[in-house]
Amino acid sequence: MNDKLDSKSVNKKLGNGKLDNGKMSYLSKICFDCLKGYFALCVLFHHLYQFTGIFVNTKIEMVFKYLGYYSVAMFIFISGFGLYESLSLKGDEYLKKFPFKRILSFYFIYCILAAIYFVYDLCLGIVHSFKELLYTLTYGGTVISFGWYLQLNLLMYIVFYLIFKFVKISKLRSLFIALLAIGFYVFNYLSGTPEYLYTPVIFFVFGILFARNKEFIDKALSKFHVLIFIVSFLIFAAGLISIRRYLYLIPNVAVPMVYTVSGLFFIISIITIARFSMNHAKGIIVNPVSKFYGIISLEIYAFQGIVLRTLAMFNINKYIFILLAIICCTLIAIPFNRLFNLLQKKIFRK
Repeated sequence: MNDKLDSKSVNKKLGNGKLDNGKMSYLSKICFDCLKGYFALCVLFHHLYQFTGIFVNTKIEMVFKYLGYYSVAMFIFISGFGLYESLSLKGDEYLKKFPFKRILSFYFIYCILAAIYFVYDLCLGIVHSFKELLYTLTYGGTVISFGWYLQLNLLMYIVFYLIFKFVKISKLRSLFIALLAIGFYVFNYLSGTPEYLYTPVIFFVFGILFARNKEFIDKALSKFHVLIFIVSFLIFAAGLISIRRYLYLIPNVAVPMVYTVSGLFFIISIITIARFSMNHAKGIIVNPVSKFYGIISLEIYAFQGIVLRTLAMFNINKYIFILLAIICCTLIAIPFNRLFNLLQKKIFRK
């Protein structure tokens, strides 16, 4: 496939290794994994804000209120980028194994999480209907707290595979994914679905397009990185302020567009920061803490619902609540990360 040939020389410089000057690339797997560690904590802090009310009616409340959405935007961008990078490097062999090693393995872990939440709810006297369980196993709702992101990610995995499997013309693949994403976007808007549940699909497409054109984008960043950061951050900030303060002035049809545009420019802002940091202060992004939380980022996201809901049953000081939540999420995530990796290795990676 042409994509594979086009990316080999580029990837030596940018993709998963080091730059020619010996510095680690801001588009390397280790950089993105560390970013995932940071944003896993950001999602947790967003939900801690929701559960404890910390920073409510303060000047920084806006940051914590929307931190979850923009963190997920980055997760989904990284997912799209990573899938395309892997396909470009490994080609048809990667695509051949994709349904088993990526889709089924992810769905397997998702089902384990759904079963855990089902039992947890049952212990609390919450009995889910057959319809809720059907949605959980398919799409449209889930018993997993904050599990909408997991369902959306699985859906994007499936679409990615189908497009790259059956659309043989390389240049049409991104177009088909974009059209499907837009169709999904419009359908959900017309259905009245909350914006945060469907607008992130655009970030997945953006990740793929970024990976396809990373050499060109890197050249642009190398020449205009300061200007690109300033412009992208200002547009992101303007979108965030519009959502927070002036949402009632925005026509309904434009609301999801504001979310999407601000999310796209948030991603660009983070990429420019990552590029600068990896070139001049790598330790800001790549460090033991970010590496550690990057490894367990999925489990941190998946189990925080149980931790936060359990702690909410007790009358705890909000600062102690936050400390206990961080500790408990971390302690639970570690063994489950090892368990999930072991199960996937034994079942899906033979």
